Amino acid sequence: IFLFIDALEQQKSIISAIEMDTKQKDLEIYFAETTALTQANIRKNNKNKTLGALFVPSDGFAITPILVYLNVLIFVIMTLSGVPVLTPSAEDLLMWGANHGPITAGGGQLWRLFTSCYIHVGLFHLLLNMFALVYIGLLLEPILGKARFLTAYIIAGMSASICSIFWN
Repeated sequence: IFLFIDALEQQKSIISAIEMDTKQKDLEIYFAETTALTQANIRKNNKNKTLGALFVPSDGFAITPILVYLNVLIFVIMTLSGVPVLTPSAEDLLMWGANHGPITAGGGQLWRLFTSCYIHVGLFHLLLNMFALVYIGLLLEPILGKARFLTAYIIAGMSASICSIFWN
């Protein structure tokens, strides 16, 4: 923080007050244009959408429904294989690729950092995560685009998996 403040003070001494005002106005215009564009994209993508439309890939909103289907499909397959719907055991979750530090990092099974992003500890966990995914996807996917949204989703999941190893 102190380095940032020092750099800011140094820039203040280099840039004149008029240049600073010009840069501030340019930033205000940029943020106003970006905000207007973002709001227009959200309105365009959410226009006439019903609840069912949240689960249909469309222009500007394709990755989110696919991720929801993928998560639900994995949960259904887990359930059909005998994993309890409401309270799966730790053993069941580990069998399906859940993250556990001694196995993931200590056992060299780093693939669990990825697979654990799609494993849910019961129906309520799945429903809450999918609600959050749809809500966030509605806002972010039209702004970021498909590739960046998917990249952000994967990075967030992998980061959470890594944090989980250190936390536990």
